Amino acid sequence: MENQQKEMSKEEMAERKAKLSQFYHEQAEFLKVQLVYETLVADIEEQRARATFAQAKIAQILAGPPKEEPSNTEE
Repeated sequence: MENQQKEMSKEEMAERKAKLSQFYHEQAEFLKVQLVYETLVADIEEQRARATFAQAKIAQILAGPPKEEPSNTEE
């Protein structure tokens, strides 16, 4: 099978390049908005994790040291 691709003229190449450039600019704007959103979501999750860790730490402090079980050794 022969390669039947048509070579582009300079005008066609310039038009294609302009369309691609426009597409990428539009996508970049969308991706910037997505980046802001994803960053906010990650920050929120990090804060939730920190709060959970702090609550666990407070619970450990309030619980005091672990009590030792009396040993049940009869000899």
